[in-house]
Amino acid sequence: MAETVQLNDLSQKQLEFTQAGITKSPNWVQLEKNLPLSDQIKCLRYVAMEPNPLPKVQEKLREFQLPQHSVTHER
Repeated sequence: MAETVQLNDLSQKQLEFTQAGITKSPNWVQLEKNLPLSDQIKCLRYVAMEPNPLPKVQEKLREFQLPQHSVTHER
């Protein structure tokens, strides 16, 4: 039986690939070339089990784009 893939299991690169595939973006082909087949399959497993994956993928991508807390270093 295939492993279940959750949204949090996907990296930013995998989420970008997934979003491009769902929206039929022209960027999908380039993203596909740069993502190993095993990662592509992981994305497909997530999409296959999620009834409406696009909004969740987009929200998770926004989380990746939020500025990280800056850490100041003492000199």
